[in-house]
Amino acid sequence: MSVIGISNYDYNQIVSWIKSPFRYLLFIAFFVISFFHVRLGLQVILEDYVSNKGLRNNLILIVKYLSWLLTALAVLFVLMIVF
Repeated sequence: MSVIGISNYDYNQIVSWIKSPFRYLLFIAFFVISFFHVRLGLQVILEDYVSNKGLRNNLILIVKYLSWLLTALAVLFVLMIVF
């Protein structure tokens, strides 16, 4: 069953569907890869379009920390569902 197939499930059915070890590991991998991809994309945009070097470096640092924070929160929330 895929994510599309659970669109008619209620909350409890979705939670039990996510609790499968293979599925929650895939969810964690998805969040880690997605936030890493977003961080790299935003970094490239900032490097290309922000000419002030100090501002650019600060914005890249903020994006990096936000990416790590959101990744940690997403993983934490998936683990809270599972355990």
